[in-house]
Amino acid sequence: MAKRFTDTEKWKDEWYLSLNNDYRQIWLWLLDNCNHGGFCKQSLKLMNMMNNTSITKEELLEVFKDRIVEYYDYWFIPKFMFFQYGNNFLTSNQKAVKSAIKVMIDFGILQEDLNGELTFTIPLPNPYLRVH
Repeated sequence: MAKRFTDTEKWKDEWYLSLNNDYRQIWLWLLDNCNHGGFCKQSLKLMNMMNNTSITKEELLEVFKDRIVEYYDYWFIPKFMFFQYGNNFLTSNQKAVKSAIKVMIDFGILQEDLNGELTFTIPLPNPYLRVH
């Protein structure tokens, strides 16, 4: 069973509080169901069944437009990496972080140049997400 950090300050976050109950539940579900690289397999049927909701893909992408990226048949949550592993995760030597980075490279979200430098291959939806 994977264990994750959770942000106890979310209950004071204006963005989170502005969501209706269905969307708050969906956000928690996405965070709990993504892999350690921040990728969640798209399945509206499973998501809606498990959350007792009837949210469309269009609604999901609009509500979470600054939080998720549709990437082939996955939803990618960039903030997940920054929150779980810190803003300097690209230079981390921790085994769990290196494994998550490998997932991101395998999915094509990150690329490594000849000098070993890692860069994102897609624009991040939130301009406040920055690697240090």
